[in-house]
Amino acid sequence: MGNLYGAAPVDEIKLGRMADDYLTELSGVFPSEKYLTEITRDHGADLATMIFYKSILQIPENQQFIAKIDSFSIKQTYPRTNIKLYVVPAFFYQEYPEVGGDGKHILEVAKVCGIDAELIPIKSTGTVSENTEIIYQTLNQCDADRVWIMSMSKGSAEVRLLFQNYDNQVVIDKVKIWFNVNGLANGCHLVDHMLKTPVRRLKTRALCTATGASYKGLEQLLTAQPEWQQKLVLPAALKVINICGVPLLSHVQKALIARYNRLKHLGPNDGMVLLSKAFIAKGPVYPLWGADHFLRDTRIAPLLYRLFGCLIDEANTNT
Repeated sequence: MGNLYGAAPVDEIKLGRMADDYLTELSGVFPSEKYLTEITRDHGADLATMIFYKSILQIPENQQFIAKIDSFSIKQTYPRTNIKLYVVPAFFYQEYPEVGGDGKHILEVAKVCGIDAELIPIKSTGTVSENTEIIYQTLNQCDADRVWIMSMSKGSAEVRLLFQNYDNQVVIDKVKIWFNVNGLANGCHLVDHMLKTPVRRLKTRALCTATGASYKGLEQLLTAQPEWQQKLVLPAALKVINICGVPLLSHVQKALIARYNRLKHLGPNDGMVLLSKAFIAKGPVYPLWGADHFLRDTRIAPLLYRLFGCLIDEANTNT
């Protein structure tokens, strides 16, 4: 029958108290990737993950943002807005819509909130570069004054490349908010693992042939690629909001257990990417404790209602 879960449940209260001792030593400094890797090596990924999570919650900007969103009441009805939301979906969103990478649930909530929302029809198994061009052309044809973009997983790499490749284009000024959801905006550590040796590369090529995925597209997600080494300079007026799942091994769903285990020696991860690389430093982080890369969590819909509602009120106040 195989493993039903990645690990048995742990005493998370005890784990949190253990993490507090390390937070005291850090004195408010956010733990580096190297620090988290060392904690993982010496004490295990669970403790490193709890330290990462609690460190996020200690940052004043995150505290204020989380409190603001959590205190916002979900309304019964919403007036129509002049906001256009584009959702940039995840890898394989057409082949496996049941995962949620097509963002259908996001579009439904956004429309209830009075937002004109649509999916950008990027290529489901395409490269980052060709999908970035599709996003640019979509924005270029949009006549809305206020545009929000929500990118999921690989979609965040494509949105990052959009800002890097078209940084001096007027079309970029339309984008007021970028929601980075479990993003691969700094590459994908699982892809690093998949392409690390000749044997793994051969197996991955065979997998790409079988699934129709682009091997070149996977190569572009290597964390060492030049695109992800550039300093990301975003428009000063752009608001970035990060949503990131933070799971222990016992939280990870069955489909991601093997992937999580391939990365856990490096530190906290969500089954696809190291958590320290899953967010854009420019904006606040809303962490979802216990959620993995697929974000199959009952808190998602309420969070989206509160997030959209709060930001709509904020936008209306500032106009």
